[in-house]
Amino acid sequence: ASTADDVFEYLSDGVAVDGQPCALAANGAAGVYFATTKGVGLCAKGDPAAAKVEVFKSTMWDPTKIVHVSAHSMVVAGAKDGVVRVLDPATLAETKALPPHRGEITALAATTTTLAAGDADRDIKLYALPGLDLKLHSIWRFHTSRVTDLAFRPHEGGGADYLASTASDETIYVWSIDKPHDVPVKFDFAHKDGVTALAWIDEAHLLSAGNDANALKWKPL
Repeated sequence: ASTADDVFEYLSDGVAVDGQPCALAANGAAGVYFATTKGVGLCAKGDPAAAKVEVFKSTMWDPTKIVHVSAHSMVVAGAKDGVVRVLDPATLAETKALPPHRGEITALAATTTTLAAGDADRDIKLYALPGLDLKLHSIWRFHTSRVTDLAFRPHEGGGADYLASTASDETIYVWSIDKPHDVPVKFDFAHKDGVTALAWIDEAHLLSAGNDANALKWKPL
């Protein structure tokens, strides 16, 4: 019979970072970007047994989320002050800050054309990439508590036509990006005590995980 040791192998003892890690964003070419309670950093790709922090940038703001947009060589971070910031992918220096949300940034997701940001005030905003012009706000506010995750449905060409969102209110919504005023697909009571994560398997199937220690598969479209 197979055991966990047959499937998983520890490649290193981990990497010490400054602060408590709170988010990761993979970059296949460079390694993994990470956010901690004290700043943002890049763990370089290489020999897993000799993994190290290549860059670390302490911040005056408290990071909460981070994403890497490879199509535009862009790193984007969210923070407790509600601000979405663009970072230089090499130095992690701040290059741009967007007008703040009314709540802490609690979720980020990106495609080649769009960045989505969810917050503790229940709002979901869409920004056009790479310029980050605001495309949508104050419309997708159906959640009754903080947004916990966002996931774009994979689409040909790297874009997306639907965005799934979830929150600590136990609900999942699937929104049309092309028709943002349409009534979204809704799944009530998806996970007891709140949904924590979303991921599309393919264009037809969505996975969710929650505080009830379950992972569920959905076919929303």
